[in-house]
Amino acid sequence: MQLSIQKIFLKDLLTIRDKVFRLTKPFLVTNEEAEDSTHGVVLKLWEMDDQRLNNPNSIQA
Repeated sequence: MQLSIQKIFLKDLLTIRDKVFRLTKPFLVTNEEAEDSTHGVVLKLWEMDDQRLNNPNSIQA
């Protein structure tokens, strides 16, 4: 069950990644800057999901 939830999250994360890149690109000068920004957002979402899975009762998660 946990594995299927992770697969769903990863699929959703990849979809979000594309949307974030398209959103950030017009505001940043280069593709590299947009990729860096997108990477930061994806990493934060990944960490937030990891916190939630490891400590479901945490208020911060």
